[in-house]
Amino acid sequence: MARIDLNKDIKVADMQAVLSAIRSEAAVHGLRLELAPDENNVWIIRPAPQKTESTSKGALQ
Repeated sequence: MARIDLNKDIKVADMQAVLSAIRSEAAVHGLRLELAPDENNVWIIRPAPQKTESTSKGALQ
């Protein structure tokens, strides 16, 4: 995998490919991310809400 110098600007030709790679890497570590542009077209990346499994009230435990 290529190393990225974060001290320099990063030019991206295919933003969807970058976002897909970020989402895939997060999934490897058991994380879910929400990725969306804001009103200024700046990409916001944040943890996705955790899905909770509902239990039925009548179920035996």
